[in-house]
Amino acid sequence: HILENFDFESSIVLVLDLLQELFEDEKICNEFVENRVVCAIMKRTEGLCVTESGEAVSEDVASQALDLLALLSSHSSIVPKILTSELDMSLSLWMTSPPSPHHLATAALVAGNMATSDSSVLQLLDTAIPGLLISHVSPGSPGKVLHAVIGCLRNLAVCLAARDKLSQLGLMETSCKLLVSLSPGTDHTVTPKLLSTIRLITQVAPST
Repeated sequence: HILENFDFESSIVLVLDLLQELFEDEKICNEFVENRVVCAIMKRTEGLCVTESGEAVSEDVASQALDLLALLSSHSSIVPKILTSELDMSLSLWMTSPPSPHHLATAALVAGNMATSDSSVLQLLDTAIPGLLISHVSPGSPGKVLHAVIGCLRNLAVCLAARDKLSQLGLMETSCKLLVSLSPGTDHTVTPKLLSTIRLITQVAPST
């Protein structure tokens, strides 16, 4: 109720801080999700809003709300419920026209948490999400975005049946280009994920 109806930033922040602690417990998460907490949190991912006193709420509120969504999606029993929520409908939008890099990174993290079984990976392959993720495998993407995007693509590539489709979407070429562009630099925090993804993509099913 507070997240959906209050415009006092101090109250919203306190609730988000509390939920950050509570959502470590999967059982508690399920109770909150059943009571429409995803919808309430989504409202606070929209960024700046104006309080009754006319002051703008800081973007930190949106960042906290995005972190909560990523935490929710890390629980396996929550993922099927997310697939039928407002969050699922926003993922492609956040990847196509992200309001901020944090929105894009969160969308990739949530999609990566969804890709925990072959069936869920194949379900994601039937959407625009893999292609949108690959479009962000670029030297111009912030490090936080690259970590989330490549992590999700690596999860997808774990599924043997998904590798051919990912190759057709250009993941191999895009990953190799990024690897070459990163090689002269000194920041290689994302390189292991990138190499792991390339290795998976090259391991296809043997022909019969």
